[in-house]
Amino acid sequence: MLLTGLLLLALPACQQTAGPGGGPRVAAEEGVRVKALYERAKKLDAEGKYAAAERDLREAAGVVERATGGDSLQTAFALSALADQNMNVANFAEAERHLDRAMKIGERLRGAQHPDIAEFLRKQFNLAMLLGRFDEADILAQRYVEIVRRSFGPKHPFVGRGLGQRAAALDQLEKYEAAEPIRLEALDIAQNAWGAEHLDTAAALIGLARTYAAGGRADEAAGIVRRANAIVLAVTKGEGRDYAAALNQQGEAELAAGLYADAKASLSRGLAAALTVFGPGHPETGFSLLALGVAESRLGEFDAGRTHMAGGIDLIRAAHTDGHPAYATALLRQAEAYRINGQGAEAEIFVEKAEAIRKRLIRLGSTI
Repeated sequence: MLLTGLLLLALPACQQTAGPGGGPRVAAEEGVRVKALYERAKKLDAEGKYAAAERDLREAAGVVERATGGDSLQTAFALSALADQNMNVANFAEAERHLDRAMKIGERLRGAQHPDIAEFLRKQFNLAMLLGRFDEADILAQRYVEIVRRSFGPKHPFVGRGLGQRAAALDQLEKYEAAEPIRLEALDIAQNAWGAEHLDTAAALIGLARTYAAGGRADEAAGIVRRANAIVLAVTKGEGRDYAAALNQQGEAELAAGLYADAKASLSRGLAAALTVFGPGHPETGFSLLALGVAESRLGEFDAGRTHMAGGIDLIRAAHTDGHPAYATALLRQAEAYRINGQGAEAEIFVEKAEAIRKRLIRLGSTI
């Protein structure tokens, strides 16, 4: 998972005044140290080394807080950036504390309707989704959309992205009919803002495809994914992270539609792209390995599939820890493949591990 734009906003803030009502500023010498920590954390994050990135961001937040007395937007941004990495390594209780504090600082200094607050809401939405608190996530997404619509206008890309977040929460609540018009509005905003051949338009199409696939409309979803991926291919020229992601998205859609041979071909290309872009030890490569293994298992190529799934799960677990929902989801996908291939006892072991993670997350989500 890449560090978000909020981290990028925090970087220059460490070398400038916080602005009217923003509280004390970080001195120049301390700002240099914070900037170096952020830049290293960004590099570590891109390499999938989330625990190391978390350590740097925790140190940076401490420097900012000591320099400003803790009552500044710079502290709020630093805590928000740290919360991103807390979530990557399943430190959800810490992420919740940091985001709550960032929100309180932001509301006190900027007011409840300032666009800075929308950024904190976006992080809180991500946390709620990870913890399975989907009704809360829906409410947070609605508030985000309300703020950015008022601040930037009804057709701004931020509005479209917020609508996409809300639709994702509705998908998890199995409210697919409610999610569809929201996805379509988000797509319309992206097309009007960026045009038909843009990565944000492709992302909105992928969101619509996810709603259709989750709602049992796999064939429609597969067609939309192909349309989105044609955009990605045209924009990226077949290179980079977006291209690797597009191939995997296409393969996943083909899996959902029962097109297993096509899925294997797409996911094989996606794995090759991931290895080039991310390298063999990155969690994104792990997700590619896992998906390819599922496709191979569906085709009866279980030995190859088992090897790929195991390698992918090891990478996902190493990056995100064994308490993260991404690891639980990977275990469930592995269990499904084992069950299809007549290995029900082994499948149950994976299901039990995933269920234990889910129960811990539910308990954590109800207490933090």
